[in-house]
Amino acid sequence: SGAEGVYIVGLEQSVEQERKRYATRIDKAQKELQENPTPSKKKRLERQVSFYQEKSSQLPSIPDAQSKEKMIQVKSRLIDLNRSIEDEREIAKLVQQYKEKIENLGSLEQEEYQGPFIGSKSCQGCHPVQYAQWETTAHASAWDTLVKDSRSQDRACFSCHVTGAHHEKGPQSPAAAKNLTQVGCESCHGPGAEHVARSGQADMIAKPTVDSCRSCHDGVKDEGRFEPATYYPKVKHDYNGD
Repeated sequence: SGAEGVYIVGLEQSVEQERKRYATRIDKAQKELQENPTPSKKKRLERQVSFYQEKSSQLPSIPDAQSKEKMIQVKSRLIDLNRSIEDEREIAKLVQQYKEKIENLGSLEQEEYQGPFIGSKSCQGCHPVQYAQWETTAHASAWDTLVKDSRSQDRACFSCHVTGAHHEKGPQSPAAAKNLTQVGCESCHGPGAEHVARSGQADMIAKPTVDSCRSCHDGVKDEGRFEPATYYPKVKHDYNGD
């Protein structure tokens, strides 16, 4: 046919849209890096910058006008993948069978956790108002979303759906998280064993900042969806000092 390749009509707009999106996130992370963040936050920000720089470098190049004239032109439109798009049925069936096998294997594992995280139920007696507010948030059903999707035994996912997994003394496997499922009080306020043992006289993090969200909402795991101004107020609650 004499054509030299394929050109997708409208590609420029799609690529430019994605490039701007990545550039915005890179710029935001770089600005936060200039504010002398803590070592752990610095590491997360650097990971975000690297992630979005790589994504940006993978965007397709745009041919010049002369090259376009020699190419087969194809019209298309960008459709974001989401749950409204049905999976190919046979492949989806195989994937589901595989996930169910992993879930069944996980239920056979026995690992008793003995550490400073004791679970949100231990907080309810002294902080009933805060506990009730927590129950209305998505954090209170974070583990349930993994179970529903047969992913609770996935070590790449579980840590952001249980309490304390990002702490060095927290549960380090799905089997150890049996009594710490959901993203509970201690995920933000820190381990509570000593606080409870000393009848509230041991200090915890009374007023967590938005930085406590970054272990999971780091711009990579959540694909950059986390916006503090929108989401932080949904989990923030009053502190009664008791």
